[in-house]
Amino acid sequence: MAERPITQHGISGLATSYGRLGTAASSNRQIKDKRYWHAVLQSKIQEINQETAKLLKEKKFLDRERSARKLYEKRVKEAAKDLTNLQSNLTSMNLALDNCTSGMTRQHLLNETVALRERNEHIQEQLELIFKQRQQKDNENK
Repeated sequence: MAERPITQHGISGLATSYGRLGTAASSNRQIKDKRYWHAVLQSKIQEINQETAKLLKEKKFLDRERSARKLYEKRVKEAAKDLTNLQSNLTSMNLALDNCTSGMTRQHLLNETVALRERNEHIQEQLELIFKQRQQKDNENK
């Protein structure tokens, strides 16, 4: 023990030429060392490139989803239109079947058709009159 120099701060108080990790001496070297900053910049550039690649991949996925959604919406509209047409055909066929089974004659069906057409025209005229009156009131209020 006599061979070791003891200072006021003890054995740990001795300074070395390269300093200890985490001390000001080693961080001072990091500040002055260009290679350290180049490595930091390279790692940040790599992080940015990875994030950019991730965002581009996500954008491509969302674009594919969006185009698929548009295609599905178009198919839904076409299917709804087909369904409406098929329902109207079914209604017509059911009505014809009911009329055939109920023993109605052709003339009776024609008379009923004319009566329904006249009723619809009368209702349509009433609706148009109400619509015109409402438009006039709206114009007066402006």
